[in-house]
Amino acid sequence: MRQGLGALVLMILVGYLLIMVSAAPSNWESMMLFTIFFLGTQIPAILLSSRIGNRDVLAISMAMAAIGAYLRQVNPYLNSAIIGAAMGIYFTSMVSVVGLALGVMGKTRHVIPSYVFLLAAGLFVSSLASNWGDGYGYMMAGGLLIAGLVISLSPNIIKVHNIHLRQVVNNRDLLLVSIIMAVSWAYLMQLVPKLHGINAVLMLPMIPAVMLTKYLIKLFGIRRVMTISFIGLGAAGIYASFNLGAASIVGVFAVMAYMSILVMLSTLISPMLFTTSLAYIYEISIPISILMEYAMISIIGMIGAAGMSCIAALVVLRMKEPSKIFEEKII
Repeated sequence: MRQGLGALVLMILVGYLLIMVSAAPSNWESMMLFTIFFLGTQIPAILLSSRIGNRDVLAISMAMAAIGAYLRQVNPYLNSAIIGAAMGIYFTSMVSVVGLALGVMGKTRHVIPSYVFLLAAGLFVSSLASNWGDGYGYMMAGGLLIAGLVISLSPNIIKVHNIHLRQVVNNRDLLLVSIIMAVSWAYLMQLVPKLHGINAVLMLPMIPAVMLTKYLIKLFGIRRVMTISFIGLGAAGIYASFNLGAASIVGVFAVMAYMSILVMLSTLISPMLFTTSLAYIYEISIPISILMEYAMISIIGMIGAAGMSCIAALVVLRMKEPSKIFEEKII
């Protein structure tokens, strides 16, 4: 059974990576479209998975992503919208199924690092391949259809009938988390149009930053890592406006902030509410994320974004350090 679950988890994670690398947000407008559709589909995706099950949701979202990948060179805006929606729909079911499967296998601590690692790797490949020809899009479309077909033939491993949305909405701590999530997400996404093509190599440090963050959280605690990350984001973001090489530092701090937020969230709510809570946080963070991504086009806007990073750091300082991080289960 564990071997079967391991193969299913691997296929789902590969599917997520395929969706990520099929996006082509080569300019600010397409990047903001991607953000709007990714964040905006979170709650609808939760509701859909509670009706038809996560397996079917995963297969449907991969078919959507295949269409988006096919349109990669035809219309980058339509590509970003479709891939963003597909990734948003796929994401919620992925977290549910992978979390459950790894829990059964006794490897829950790998859930958050695996997701953040694939996000960083996907952003890197997507930026690197932004100027590649039609063949790349067709190859991705074919890969997504094959992966979707394989997943559709797997058992419908989990179907959540109660998403506990009311409990999540009434949790005031999640409002604070949504503010800092919006800041970290905006800094991550603004790297894609800025570093497309060969400049994408500057995003490579984001990948090992996942393991660095895991180590720092165990060493210094979540609040300290988050505070340092947001202060670093503000300073590095301004410097990157004058020196493109500093964008690699922005990527490292963005990954540190994003992963720390996920770990913090896992300590604030029960595991049963994690997927719904994360979907809710994404959904209500849309206005701040979009405003920040739009502002980052100019140096004045980047200074304003640095101000938001400082506000995020202050928000973190108002939060309590978890008395127990559950290192064996979370990271």
